[in-house]
Amino acid sequence: MLSFEQLVEILQCPHCSGPLSYAPVAKLAGHGEYGILTCRCRRYPVIDGIPILMSGRVGIISHWNDYAVHLGPTAEELVEALERGGQVDALIDCLS
Repeated sequence: MLSFEQLVEILQCPHCSGPLSYAPVAKLAGHGEYGILTCRCRRYPVIDGIPILMSGRVGIISHWNDYAVHLGPTAEELVEALERGGQVDALIDCLS
């Protein structure tokens, strides 16, 4: 199994195919990594060890009919929450 550091080394930006650099933010006790992945064109959030390599809304989609159950926050909003120390807010936004 890959460590988080090994995973970051092999990830590429889905938009420009460039390498990603990782800047951690303060961890929550007992949880995974929180931080921001950056390339030359975009920034992506890492929430509880999960890199979210998408732009636009991070919503919940029904697998039954591809209907958006919940539109969710944008990846940019999650990055902004992480930058201001809102790890719990970012995690809750992704889950609810």
